[in-house]
Amino acid sequence: MITLISSNQRVLENISQPLSTLPYPLQLYSSISDWNICNSKHTPIILILDEDLRSDIYTEHSISRLKGIQFECLVIVTSEISTTTRIEYLKSGFLDLIPQDIHPLELIFKIKNLIALCQKNNEIKEYPVNEEDRVLYFLKQNVNIYLTVELLAEQLHMSRSTLQRICFRCFHLNPKQLITQYKIRFSLQLIDSGMRNVTSLSNRVGFNNVNTFITSFKRIIGTTPKEYIKRRHAENQSIPTDMPLFVA
Repeated sequence: MITLISSNQRVLENISQPLSTLPYPLQLYSSISDWNICNSKHTPIILILDEDLRSDIYTEHSISRLKGIQFECLVIVTSEISTTTRIEYLKSGFLDLIPQDIHPLELIFKIKNLIALCQKNNEIKEYPVNEEDRVLYFLKQNVNIYLTVELLAEQLHMSRSTLQRICFRCFHLNPKQLITQYKIRFSLQLIDSGMRNVTSLSNRVGFNNVNTFITSFKRIIGTTPKEYIKRRHAENQSIPTDMPLFVA
């Protein structure tokens, strides 16, 4: 599947017409929000974004949100391809740039090569259908950012009340508790893999305040991160495998 998101009629005509000749389903959307609402559970092979959506693309955590929804290859359509522009987009996670006035044959060959690259290095994964798996999937995708209940609900395409019902039913926790516990449990894995700095741990698991991280850690684990790190270092052994993923 190839997905093109653009509100520019010229881009839609120049890009979508050649793509329609390829043996892959083509989806067209005028905005990222429209695509989010209608997003299929199947992963697009290539997601093509118009640079006119720059303001949407560069909002806080937007690239993370797009990656959370899943695609194999992210491409930008731009009116200018300078070295500076290319570096800027490549640093932001885009795999390639497509000029708005690209020749149809060049576009077809470029997309074919990208598809071959994606299919060679990645299996096209199916979006999790089970509600519990979906929640855990997006928690894992966003473990390194400051994740609010509202953002998690948005990524899951559900209301806050629906997310709350799912969390209580599947995990016996409210969404905020679930987010916090997931991040703290992940921090234990980081400690076991060798991370020792409390501030680095806090940043790595998406807390915006190290004191909040320390307080949450102590409430859930029963000791401060510093004390836990000292104990784990002294024990020099793995975290017990029988420890529950979440502590109610």
